[in-house]
Amino acid sequence: MVVSDEFRRLKGVHYMDHAAGTLYSEQQMRDVMEDLCSSVYGNPHSLSIVSKQTDNVVDQIRYRVLQHFNTNADEYDIIFTSGATAALKLVAESFNFGCDQKGAFVYKQENHTSILGMREVVAERCSSIKSLSLKVLTNLFSPHTKRAAVETKCNSGVGNSLFAVSAQCNFSGAKMPLEWVEMVQDGILENATDMKTKWFCLLDATSLISTSPLDLSLVKPDFVTLSFYKIFGYPSGLGALLVKNSSSHLLSERKYFGGGTVLMAMSGQRVHKLRPVLHERFEDGTLPYLSIISIRHGFNTIARLAGSMDQIRQHTFSLARRAHHALKSLCHYNNNPVAILYCDNDFEDPETQGPIVNFNLLKSDGSHVGYHKVLVMANSHNIQLRTGCFCNPGACQRHLGHTDKDLQVHFEAGHICGDQLDLINGLPTGSARISFGYMSTEEDVNAFLNMIYQCFVDHGSLKISSEDCQEEWHDAVDDVRSIPTEGYLEAKTSQVKLSQVVLYPIKSCGGFKPNGSWAIGPRGLIYDRTWMIVSAAGTALTQSLEPRLALVHPHIDMNRRLLHIRFSGYADSVSVPLDETDNCENVNGSLCQSKVCGDRIKGVDCGDAVASWLSSHLGRIGIRLVRQLQEDKRQGNEVKKALALSNKAQFLMVSAESVSWLAEQIQDDLCIREGLVDRFRANLIIEGPIPPFSEKKWSKIKIGTQHFSVDGPCTRCGVVCVDQATGERTNEPLRTLSKISQRNIHFGMYLSHQPDGDDDGIGLISCGNLVSIIEAKSQDQD
Repeated sequence: MVVSDEFRRLKGVHYMDHAAGTLYSEQQMRDVMEDLCSSVYGNPHSLSIVSKQTDNVVDQIRYRVLQHFNTNADEYDIIFTSGATAALKLVAESFNFGCDQKGAFVYKQENHTSILGMREVVAERCSSIKSLSLKVLTNLFSPHTKRAAVETKCNSGVGNSLFAVSAQCNFSGAKMPLEWVEMVQDGILENATDMKTKWFCLLDATSLISTSPLDLSLVKPDFVTLSFYKIFGYPSGLGALLVKNSSSHLLSERKYFGGGTVLMAMSGQRVHKLRPVLHERFEDGTLPYLSIISIRHGFNTIARLAGSMDQIRQHTFSLARRAHHALKSLCHYNNNPVAILYCDNDFEDPETQGPIVNFNLLKSDGSHVGYHKVLVMANSHNIQLRTGCFCNPGACQRHLGHTDKDLQVHFEAGHICGDQLDLINGLPTGSARISFGYMSTEEDVNAFLNMIYQCFVDHGSLKISSEDCQEEWHDAVDDVRSIPTEGYLEAKTSQVKLSQVVLYPIKSCGGFKPNGSWAIGPRGLIYDRTWMIVSAAGTALTQSLEPRLALVHPHIDMNRRLLHIRFSGYADSVSVPLDETDNCENVNGSLCQSKVCGDRIKGVDCGDAVASWLSSHLGRIGIRLVRQLQEDKRQGNEVKKALALSNKAQFLMVSAESVSWLAEQIQDDLCIREGLVDRFRANLIIEGPIPPFSEKKWSKIKIGTQHFSVDGPCTRCGVVCVDQATGERTNEPLRTLSKISQRNIHFGMYLSHQPDGDDDGIGLISCGNLVSIIEAKSQDQD
């Protein structure tokens, strides 16, 4: 069996985010479904034959998990949890630091956020909490110190101390020397904490075991935490805490008990007796037994496709090594490096380095490329990677050289975990990361390196260089700034006209260009983005995931009050009413909710007929057409205006001159210039004798008799790479936009309608309307 045969669903997607969560194989899921469909499983807490059999199967899985880590039930017990985070929390809540709270909680600074969270739980039960840097730990765990610790064996003190550490850094992929575990247990941290206690070690193995073996016959941590989806892709929401039996007595501080964990409990008095078996005392409520049973199909898949964890380690490391070395050697035309790599070794030994490559990119002048731009370009190339700090603030801080003060400044500037604020004062707040799994291929590496080479390496051969682009851009800005009066502004642009009005009745589908005038309502153009196609799960479907939505063409029939929908290349069509009906049953629909850009949308399903038509033409099962209700109260976050199903604003405006200028820079023949303006999916296209990109410096404009505020630039994603005529993806124009953009990839401006008086946003707009600049941004607004 060829590995790729069991991952056919990828269809050209290069998944390189295995450190966040690996992929399940298709045969694995078929095996799971066949198991569930051919067997009867019941709640293990019951005493029926089926339930007892289920309990026995779960126990077999316990043995299988322990066997995978080369240990057994005599050495370790396994407590199933909802994930590694829940396992860490369980230890934090239950660990006994000894009489009079004499013990310490110590952790390596470069740990997952979930380990940092443990300190808040143990704070009231231990006498000391301390974080140690990698440099301090490396000095402590030197061979000389190791011999001294083994000789002293200072384990006879009062109290219990716990050291928590990740076996593999999920930021850089650096592996912790596992001999540290025994050295901790021998008391090597006593000098660092000035405490003579018994020492125990918690090993967060989540990142390590996704691609490497962990042999618990050679190294014996007191506690090991893990998540199964990191290894198998499925099931998610299931993890485990492995507890060394000789250390199980330390988990005695837990107060809560749930169903199945007690021998008896009295409801009228605070009396209960916990079960004697460790895992039975901690597995509250009914186990997720169907998920646990599915684990064995994950083990079988690994054995069938990859052979062993050691083979997975070798395969994934070789891919990461190649990507690392290629990035390290990549240079711009002036020999300046393209990438900064964040690692602690030379990527030559899989014993010290996991299959994670962490980096930031540099321009040819040495300035940083924001990681969000890397993410946008990767998405446009079907490369799935991750950006940010990866829930490891300590590693991010060390590798990027941030001080504590820097982090506070970043937070005060608005940067939070998981956002897109990638550069502050020109310096990165995070980085980009690629990571590999057993199903990763050389083609994935090639696609990634090709994307970097095409989009971020300055070859010195663009038709117009980045510097020239910025100079021309700023020349346009200066033209606007130099205009002294409002009257001159209007005179200056007396020949600028609205050349096209386009609305997109169905979000992310084809455009409709009306003849004559079109009405503006409280949410923008009437019927613009009023409908959306949702997946079987109820989420909005967009061209980012389904580029063939561009081939769905809506047409508004005002006379018959219908929205007609056709699909490119097919003669048949389907129609839905333009107007809301008082009774949802009139369209065979039902009330529903979905989301657009994080906002909850109240809508109505448009019925089975249109859903079946769309499913047939798009080849997607279970999709539905949903209409936003008039009573829905969605508003923009930044500009408090009523919104339809558009992403950010009521209108998007694009200048034909800016599009023409961009077309001159694009060297890719696959990006046809004639259809370039359509890729930006603007509502309003203006043209006239204005410099390219001068619209970036407008604050207020007038189109015909209607007034608009200019709310800011539109940040672009991979949708602009979809040819709206064919539904096919190319690399342009996003690649060229990336090269000419200083930071975020912007093109086009958001507008909000500013109605006069109390007319509730009603107005008319027509092709040919004159466009006047009413107000330009001042110098200090830039």
